[in-house]
Amino acid sequence: MQPDVVMPCPRRLVVYGRVEGAWLAAPRPELSRPVFITAPLTEIPFLSGSVPWCQVAYWEGRERVGRLYPVCSSSLNIMGDTPHGDGLSLASLAAHTHTSPSETVRRTREKIGLGLVLYQDGDRVWVYNRTDVPLFVTSPTLDGGLHTRSHFIVHKLPPGHIITIFDYNKARLYQKLPIHPDLQHEGPIDQNAVRVSFAKGWGPNYHRQEITECPCWLEILLVPAR
Repeated sequence: MQPDVVMPCPRRLVVYGRVEGAWLAAPRPELSRPVFITAPLTEIPFLSGSVPWCQVAYWEGRERVGRLYPVCSSSLNIMGDTPHGDGLSLASLAAHTHTSPSETVRRTREKIGLGLVLYQDGDRVWVYNRTDVPLFVTSPTLDGGLHTRSHFIVHKLPPGHIITIFDYNKARLYQKLPIHPDLQHEGPIDQNAVRVSFAKGWGPNYHRQEITECPCWLEILLVPAR
């Protein structure tokens, strides 16, 4: 099984073992016997550090909502509006905005629900889709790197599935190579940023051409690979 491939995750969380005291909420190929647990994700212990490994920005269209959210623990639940959940509530960020959301934004907010899990496991970062709608993802380490393609490829992640959204080893390699010339017109490109849209896709295969046309989306700004 290739680590970057979109793959299903069962309704009950699959735990493949413990590493440095942290439950792994992502498939680990070298561990062949999965253990199933039924505890809510918020009850699962994760390692916590003092140095952020990424920051999360929440956007509604072209407007950033709230502040940048630093992530120090190995896992973060990003939810729509779950009062008793543990993690980042997008509804709480939106409550402090001074503009009224459009109808499209309002409808999309309602679909986010349990949202997603953002998880760092060694040299990889994963996203697990807990919503009832697809997520759409672009990453500089998917599809061979920015030196090989003339446009970003948008990946559709169905509900209940998990995908590697960033690979630090690939990033170290790809960032030594020149970006494809056709990408230069898009302006400065952050090779450590991943973008995730809730429910709405963008790009050549969708009527929204840019992610800034999507109603609710995230920008995951990773600490650069060293």
